[in-house]
Amino acid sequence: MTRRTVLRFIAALLCCTAAAAQKNVLTIATWNIQTFGQTKAESNRLYPIAALLAAFDVTIVQEIRSKDWYGLIAQTAVQVMNAESGESGRRWKFAVSEPLGRSSSRENYLYIYDSSRVELFNSAGDCIGIDPESFTDIDGDGFIGKDEIRFHAETFPDTGDWFEREPAAVLMRCVDGGFDAVLVNTHVKPADAEAEIFLLDDAARYFSALFGERDVLIAGDFNADGSYFDEAKLAEAFCALEFFCIVPDSQDTTVAASSRTYDRIVCTVSMQEDCAGSAEVFSIAPYIRAAQAAYGYDDVFTEKNISDHYPVCSYWYTDRDTD
Repeated sequence: MTRRTVLRFIAALLCCTAAAAQKNVLTIATWNIQTFGQTKAESNRLYPIAALLAAFDVTIVQEIRSKDWYGLIAQTAVQVMNAESGESGRRWKFAVSEPLGRSSSRENYLYIYDSSRVELFNSAGDCIGIDPESFTDIDGDGFIGKDEIRFHAETFPDTGDWFEREPAAVLMRCVDGGFDAVLVNTHVKPADAEAEIFLLDDAARYFSALFGERDVLIAGDFNADGSYFDEAKLAEAFCALEFFCIVPDSQDTTVAASSRTYDRIVCTVSMQEDCAGSAEVFSIAPYIRAAQAAYGYDDVFTEKNISDHYPVCSYWYTDRDTD
């Protein structure tokens, strides 16, 4: 199977969802790529990861864990995506947060996106998207570190130390100017899930004021189920007059045998006019098989080898935004 054939296969997977096939619909996904660091980026596991990321227009990623290497992890994945984009016109870029977390096991939030459809900005109006081909190793030390990231996503000023990892955010604008929203990235600490989830609405209001934008989408690994959190309380955490959740409690967002809806996408009610339907969980297995066929490697991966979470994709009309 050629790489072009694999791309057609992935496109066919996307077309299974009617909304994704519409030109006026933007796909925004969230994915906790478990411990996505140097080890995964330098192995064949990178290829199904890149293929899955290329299935969405924007992916909000958690668990970039690579200390000073985080710029290179993102760059490596996006370079593979661009190499496979062919003549599609898609051009992938990325943006990152600063390293976040109280412990030595800190992580970065990542945004990977198709710059032919959207661009990302900070609160000063600077475009913070990084083109992997122009992002170079300035220091000449063999990797791209935090000092070489010119811009970062905005970080919530957690003066009360409420969050293990503070939420971060960017302003997304469609290239055609039809749709924009603040994209908040979060990874809730399991042991503190209830406390942190009940504070995410404060983070949403902060970022809304910071960017001067009513439309706010909060996505990530909320750990909002199982022993960590009673999912029935999600409605209490986010007032129905201000927010709505588009990931049904019935969705299973983890690879484990037990059904858990850890990953969530919660939005301000001002985005209801833009919403094109409920979120969808994507299986990893088809992308593993496609990558094995395309690259001819002998490694046999299970979904758990790639991540313990599935990507969750949401669908948004790009021509209905009135604010």
